[in-house]
Amino acid sequence: MQPKVCRYAKIGNWLLGTDSVDKKIRRAGHFVDSMQVTEVLSSDQYNTDPRFSKSLSGRSSGIA
Repeated sequence: MQPKVCRYAKIGNWLLGTDSVDKKIRRAGHFVDSMQVTEVLSSDQYNTDPRFSKSLSGRSSGIA
């Protein structure tokens, strides 16, 4: 996740994901995914929460 999102997202906010803004990519900038923020965790909480163990595998740390 982007550090700004981690800093500013609040419970209830919606996050929208888009394709790359690179103009060379055919579908650049198109909507890809959305999610609603339901809880806010510190980096330490995220890194130790078993719900996220799969997303952490192969990484030395969690969110930036």
